[in-house]
This record gives sequence, structure tokens and C-alpha cells, in this order.
Amino acid sequence: RQAVAAWQLAFAGDPGARLILNARFQADRFVPDDPLIQVVDSNEPTRGILHWYRQADVLLALGNEGFGLPLVEAMATGLPAVALDSEAQADVLAAGGKEGPLALPVRVAAWEKVDSPAFGPAGVRALPDVQDAARQLRWVAEHRAEAREIGRRASTWAHTQRNVWSMGPATLDVIERYA
Repeated sequence: RQAVAAWQLAFAGDPGARLILNARFQADRFVPDDPLIQVVDSNEPTRGILHWYRQADVLLALGNEGFGLPLVEAMATGLPAVALDSEAQADVLAAGGKEGPLALPVRVAAWEKVDSPAFGPAGVRALPDVQDAARQLRWVAEHRAEAREIGRRASTWAHTQRNVWSMGPATLDVIERYA
């Protein structure tokens, strides 16, 4: 809901703006009151969701979806990203170093307790600053060349530092070294 609010704030009155919410786990309970918002809440029998990234101008990751993997996936495609500076995504945001950001950060506005009906109390999660998220979305829309450069830099980083095909062998190396 914070992502929708940020998008609506950033693109109020822009009939060309579109928002695709690609979610799972009963996100279909959210029914937008805006015809420019499409909700996709299904398991796709495909090898990934690259086709959704190709339709996008920016990824907006304001939670810790998929342990931060959708952020890295989108970055690998070169798609500029706006991400909550918390949890798994904070590590990715910090990785840009002197070269500049790999994604545009959104400040944490508050923390909320997580109490899952299935699992009980599960700690806290960060909530994004909606105004800050809207500001970052507008920046991407108004600075397309610079946003594409951030996407290119992020893609290089993702392919060298977070390549999923390297993960298995690297894990085995650690196990063999310390076992």
C-alpha cells in the first residue's frame, strides 16, 4: 500500500504512468481503485519474471520481498531501482561505494511489529517513507539518462557480485574449507 501511495503521489495526473504490482500470497485482496494500476498475483509457470522487468521503467522495492532477490534480479537486467534502505536491501544499497549508488534509497519512516497468524510474533519490519519514495520515482522519471547509468552500473555489480550461478560453488568452497 505504501508503494501505491508513493506512485500515486509521484505521478498524480499523469495519464501515461502505469503501475504493475507483481506480488504473490493473496495480494489479490488488494483491489486498486485506479485503472492505471494492474495487480498480478499468480505463480507463473515460466523460468522467471524477466518479461515484467522488460515492461518496466523502474523497480520499486519498498519491502523485503524475496529476501531482496527481486531487487538484485531487476538490477541484473539494468533496470533502475528504488529500494527501501533496510533489511536485505540495505546491503545492496551500501555496495555501490565510491562508484555511486546501485539503486536509489528510500528512508525508513517507522517500524511495525510482525505477528503472523500462521507463525506468531516474528520481529519487526521497516515501513518506507512514502514522500521519499515518491521523490525518488520522480527523479527517475525526470533524469532518465542518469537512471539508466545507475542501472548499467547495478547490472555489472549484480553479474559479478551476486551471480546466482556462482552461489552454489561458493557455498561448497566455504563448507570444504571449514568442515
